[in-house]
Amino acid sequence: MEYAEWQTLLDKLDKKMKQKTIKPPGNKKSQAEARTFYNGVLAEFKFFKDTRNDVMHARSDYNEAEAENAYVRVKDFMQRLAAGGIAESP
Repeated sequence: MEYAEWQTLLDKLDKKMKQKTIKPPGNKKSQAEARTFYNGVLAEFKFFKDTRNDVMHARSDYNEAEAENAYVRVKDFMQRLAAGGIAESP
């Protein structure tokens, strides 16, 4: 999904996550955990898209504390992806 528009990327992620959460391997508890994980990832990614658009299209300004909060939020998101077994393709 290199060089995709935000909405195209979100649509592909949503489709992929629905496939993964329909019948993830394991018992019902692991299925619920998978749905929670992937739905959270998608929601967070949508937040990043909206925030990025506001900043890049000069609709919002951020002070130092808000910028640091955004940095921490992205860092936590990336750590959650790694902990969930999602990694960058080589």
